[in-house]
Amino acid sequence: MTFTNWIQVFRGFQRLFTVINFAYPLTFILGDVGQVYYDDNDIFNAGLSDYAFILDFNAVEDLIQLAGSSMDYRLGASSTGASTNLWLQASQTEDELIAVLDQVQISSFDQGFSFV
Repeated sequence: MTFTNWIQVFRGFQRLFTVINFAYPLTFILGDVGQVYYDDNDIFNAGLSDYAFILDFNAVEDLIQLAGSSMDYRLGASSTGASTNLWLQASQTEDELIAVLDQVQISSFDQGFSFV
């Protein structure tokens, strides 16, 4: 079972899942058509206890697959500034943390992301 399939199987509900990239290109499936993974569907909860924690993400080689479009998400610096938080934007509620890209600063969806 690859990490891509592993993330797809768990779908992130009420889980904190750490993924280590073993120096070869990977696709991290954090969403599928019509389904955002790591969204607990609790409009009052930012999802701080159920997100993917991804080590060694490389936007040139790796890919993160997300449901919807880039307009549905935002990237932001972590509290330490050393990592990037990936948030699902919510119109009427609190945004949902989908993933933390450890020790990587990314400011756009131009490279390393795919939307379905």
